[in-house]
Amino acid sequence: MLTYIPETLSDPVRSNEDDHFYFRSGDEFTSAPYELIKRLFAATESPDLSVQFLSTLVKSEADGTWTVPIILTTRSSAIAENIKVSVTIENATACDSVLLPNFNDASAVNPGSKIFIYSLPDVVHRGLNHLVGSLQVKMKKQKHAKRALKLRVSIYSNRMRARSIYATISLAKKGFSVTRVSETFLY
Repeated sequence: MLTYIPETLSDPVRSNEDDHFYFRSGDEFTSAPYELIKRLFAATESPDLSVQFLSTLVKSEADGTWTVPIILTTRSSAIAENIKVSVTIENATACDSVLLPNFNDASAVNPGSKIFIYSLPDVVHRGLNHLVGSLQVKMKKQKHAKRALKLRVSIYSNRMRARSIYATISLAKKGFSVTRVSETFLY
């Protein structure tokens, strides 16, 4: 029997077949309790932050402005601290206006980019999502009511490998949807 355990930066991985954790002991695999495995990883435990877009919180105004909350979540039990978030609008020319209150507009020092940066004053705990800001965007008028906003959210935190999440947000009169295009580590 072959066992594949994927590499992860978050908590240890458990077998789906029997709900046990395993570690190698000589030529054998031995079942290990969760707390033992957790202690083995505790010295290198790091946060695993990601971004969420909740459709229930998205609002559309009569003038065509959309308000899209940007929410941080962590998949690790490690507390995320010293957090920086950057939001880059990849297709800024398709927008009439883009605002991200509480974020610093760093577009002037990043020529050719529409980029906003925010330093989070709080920590993020597992199970307690954190609203970092609400993107307010008004797309240019087109023949079709459905408009696509392309953005990249980069997340940095102490002891975490920084990552960028690329997403396309479809803004239509009928509703809102997000397609995650990719997620990459920055270094």
